[in-house]
Amino acid sequence: MDNYRVEKNLFYGGEDRCCLDLYLPTLPSPRVLVWFHGGGMIEGDKTWGEGMGKLFARHGIASIHPNYRLSGPSQYPAYIQDAARAVSWAFQNAGTYGFDCQKIYIGGSSAGGYLAAMLAMDERYLQAEKVAVSDLRGAVILSGQVTTHFKVCAERGLPATAVVSDEASPMYYARKGTIPFHLMVGDNDIPNRLEENQLFFRALKNAGSENVSFQLVLGRNHPQMSEHLHEEGDACGEAILHFLRQ
Repeated sequence: MDNYRVEKNLFYGGEDRCCLDLYLPTLPSPRVLVWFHGGGMIEGDKTWGEGMGKLFARHGIASIHPNYRLSGPSQYPAYIQDAARAVSWAFQNAGTYGFDCQKIYIGGSSAGGYLAAMLAMDERYLQAEKVAVSDLRGAVILSGQVTTHFKVCAERGLPATAVVSDEASPMYYARKGTIPFHLMVGDNDIPNRLEENQLFFRALKNAGSENVSFQLVLGRNHPQMSEHLHEEGDACGEAILHFLRQ
């Protein structure tokens, strides 16, 4: 018998697409991870996290997997605003599902990592939803873009290869006193992805942020960073679980 349960298509506010799936261990889970899927801000779905959600629930960790508006039908910053609403939902419903409001984490892979990093670095998005960034326990970013996302650049008429760091970039807000961060990148990741994450890590450290860590995952290209998260013993999954428990 599975030692978890799943609640699907829970509406968290905003547009019709704004719903989420929740994976809950049978025993109460004080820790919960709000995990944003990847897909370059143009595709992807909360169901991409189904295997991960079930695995983490078997390990006693609850997880929330939201959909969010995509680029094309919507424009920056709609998808970041949706991500903030989903995090707010976690705080609002903590009592219902047994979460500890002091143990709510955020994270994501690729575009989802960008969303999580933006929420952690630009405090205005969560503030608009009556949540303080400092209320979060930490952020884990898996191959996330930490400069201005290439789809944001495209919406502005810039080349997708443009390297920009402005108000739409997590790195733009590097400062002292951020929440704990764990950054993970593959050694064969998207061009520039390794270097920009290394720069982000150094920028945070230079600004005085103490609780930041960086992990290079060997033998992984970009898709491989997330496609094995449903597998027991996966290097990325194990690192995420360790971060949540430490």
